[in-house]
Amino acid sequence: MFIAIVDFTVAADKRAAALATLLAEAPAIRAMAGNLAFRPYLDPVKADALCIVHEWQDAESFKAYAG
Repeated sequence: MFIAIVDFTVAADKRAAALATLLAEAPAIRAMAGNLAFRPYLDPVKADALCIVHEWQDAESFKAYAG
């Protein structure tokens, strides 16, 4: 299994829209070959931070997604 954790920031007033975009894309990403999980989160401490936890069968599957 390959796990990628992506932390990033957006303007605090854009965070809800960014999460909505990630959630809208989630079904397509979860349907990709090798994807085991795709979970976007709002950081509960930082008003401008989000996180995505990706789980993939292997690094090659993640590379195909990221490419």
